[in-house]
Order: sequence, then C-alpha cells, then structure tokens
Amino acid sequence: MEEVPGGVLLDENHAVWPELGMALETPSGVSTRTIGGCTTGNVCVFDGYGAQGAKLSWSSCGNPTVSAFTVRSIANDRPTGYAQARSGTTVHATAYAGSYANVYGAVNNVRCVS
Repeated sequence: MEEVPGGVLLDENHAVWPELGMALETPSGVSTRTIGGCTTGNVCVFDGYGAQGAKLSWSSCGNPTVSAFTVRSIANDRPTGYAQARSGTTVHATAYAGSYANVYGAVNNVRCVS
C-alpha cells in the first residue's frame, strides 16, 4: 500500500486500487477460478509457481509496477493478447491469452498487450 498509493484495504485478504483497476487477494478459501485464481478477463501475478498463492490482478492493460510483490507466476485470462513479467525491459516470462507461465528472476513490472 505504501509503494502504490491510492489503495483501499477491504479486509484482511483484499485490497484494491480503483484508479489502476488493480486488486490484491491473499489466499483464504474457495473462489471463482479459471487459470489458477485469475478471474476471466484479468491479468494476474502470483507469489507462488503454477498460478498459486497471493495474487495481484488487473482488469485493464498497462504497465504496472510490482517491485514490492514477489512474482513467481503470471496468468493472462483474457481472450487475446499477452502479458509479460519483466525487469525493466528484460522479459522473464510471457503468458499468452488463456494461459499462465512460471517466472524465474526478479520482476519489477508487468507489460500487458491487448
């Protein structure tokens, strides 16, 4: 919440950044899932491999900074485009539409292309 201002803490497991279309969800139980825990239409990063663990998600494309979040996998649950887990402009993993990819290396931003 300190690194990305404008966030709203909803409860012990959920926070949102309305201006960015971004949400954080930590594991707590069963939810609607398609790719791992990524909701249809979103791009998500997880702190675990295989689209597992705590999750940051976006409903809109962009290039958000995620340096305070340990990214171990990225999911693209959109019908088109791709999402890249990157350090600067170096791509560590690419998730194409309807898939996820494990990430090996430090990530500080996510590039989403429609």
